Amino acid sequence: MGTKTNSFSYEIPKQRSDIITDTELFNSENLQAASSRLDEIFEEFANTLMELNELVNESVNVSPESCVFGGGYGAQLLDMWNQNTSTFSDFKSNFNAWSQAITVIANRNLNTDAIVKAIYNNRTTGADLMGSGNKTISQIREEIMEQDAIVSGTTNSRNGETLNYYDDNGNLIMKFKDENGNVWMEHVKDENGRVISTICTDENGNTSEITIKRDSTGKETGRTVVYKDKDGNILDSAPDSFSDRGYLQNVSAAQKFLNEHGAPDGSLEWQEAFQSLSNEDQAAVLAANNGKVNDDLGTNYGLTSDVPTNGEYDGRNIVVPELSESDFDGLSNEEQVSLKNSNAQSIVDSAYAVQTNIDGEAAALTTLKTNLESNESYKALSAEKQTEIQNYLQGQIDSRTTLSSNITEECKSGAWTVDGTIGDATTYVYAVEDGFLGSGSHFQDYNEAVQTAKSWNETINSMDDLNKTTAVLNSYGVFF
Repeated sequence: MGTKTNSFSYEIPKQRSDIITDTELFNSENLQAASSRLDEIFEEFANTLMELNELVNESVNVSPESCVFGGGYGAQLLDMWNQNTSTFSDFKSNFNAWSQAITVIANRNLNTDAIVKAIYNNRTTGADLMGSGNKTISQIREEIMEQDAIVSGTTNSRNGETLNYYDDNGNLIMKFKDENGNVWMEHVKDENGRVISTICTDENGNTSEITIKRDSTGKETGRTVVYKDKDGNILDSAPDSFSDRGYLQNVSAAQKFLNEHGAPDGSLEWQEAFQSLSNEDQAAVLAANNGKVNDDLGTNYGLTSDVPTNGEYDGRNIVVPELSESDFDGLSNEEQVSLKNSNAQSIVDSAYAVQTNIDGEAAALTTLKTNLESNESYKALSAEKQTEIQNYLQGQIDSRTTLSSNITEECKSGAWTVDGTIGDATTYVYAVEDGFLGSGSHFQDYNEAVQTAKSWNETINSMDDLNKTTAVLNSYGVFF
C-alpha cells in the first residue's frame, strides 16, 4: 500500500519582480475586497492564536500531569512559545497599516505609479513592510491620510485647512494650516478625544512641544513645554510669539512691529515701518511705548582722561587728564608750571570743540521747537502731550546753553580779565610759597580746574543726542 499524502499544499508567494508599474493599473476595488476578506481571516487567526496561547500556558509545565518529561523540556517549550507570541501583535499592527493604506487609496481612487510602487516594489517581509523611497507602509499611509483629510478639512482661525485623521496607534491627529499652507499647530488626541500633545510653530520656525499628562478621568495632572528654534536647538526661554503655556499668541500687526523694531530709536527705518501701520496699530505701538525710547540711546557727549595723540579733539568729549600730586613731586618750578599749563590747555581746547557742537544743536532744537507749531502730527496731539514735548525740547536746549555758558566762563583767560578756574590753570603763575602771586601749589591749581570740568558731567548726561531727541518725538507719534 502506498504512502498517503496530503492533497492540500500552500506555497508562500514570492515577491514579484515582473510588475510593470508604468502600465499596470492599481486595481483598488479587487485589492480592497481581498483585503477585507483577509481582515476577516486574520481576525479569526488572531483569536485562534489567543486561545492557543492561553491553552499552552495553562497546559504546559504547570503540573506533574501536564509536564513534558526530560531535563527541563517543558520549560524550554513554554519559553520558546512565549518568545514567538510577542511578534503576533507586531505583525497585526503592520498588517493593519498596510490594509488601511489600501482602503484610503481605494477611497481616493489614486492609481498612481508612486502608490503602486509603494505597495508592491521593494517590499521585504511583514515585519517591516518597507515601501519604495525607504518609507514604511505606515509612513506612506499617513501621507495619504493627510491628502485625504485635506479634502474633508475645514477652515480654521488662520484661514487655512484643518486636517483630521487617525494614526496607526488610533490617535486622532489634527493639523492646522494657515492660509499659505504652513502647519502652525498639531494636536494628538487619545481614543477619548483628549489632547495629549501639541506642537506649535511660529512664523520664524520656532516650536513649542507640549506634552500633557492626564489621570484616568481625563483631568490634566501636569504638562511639560519644550521650546526649540528652527534648527531643533532647545531654547532656554520662550520666544515672544508663545504664551506661558506654550501656545501661539494671536500676534497683531502692532505686536509684530514691537517684536521686530522695539521702541523708537530715531532711525529712518523705524519711522518708515511705523508709518506703514494702520492708524489703529500705530496707536497700539505708541500706547505700548508710552513715550519711551530705545534704552541704548542717550548722550553722545562725555568726559575722558585720554589725550588724543594727534592733538585733535572730536568735539564730543571734554578731555580732563588725571594728574596726582606725586606727578609734580621732584620737578622744578618751571617743569611744574609746564605740566599744569599743558594739561589745563587740553581741557580748554577740548571743551571749546564741544561748545561749537552744542551751540549748533541748541540752535537746531530751537528751530525745531518753533516749527512744531505747524506740524500736523504734533497738532493732532492733546494739549497735555504738546506741553510735554515742548518742555522736553526746552530742557534739551537749556542743557546745551548752560554747558556752553559754563565753558565760556570757566575757560577764559587773558590780560585785564578775571580768568576762569580752568583758564587760570593755563597761565604761567608761580605758587605763593615761592614768593610770587598764586593761590597755592601748582597741583592744587590744576586740581581745581579738574574738579570744575567734572562738575559739568551732570549737565552733559542730561543732554540727549539728536537721535534720541528724534526717537522721543516719534514715541509721541510726531514725524517730519
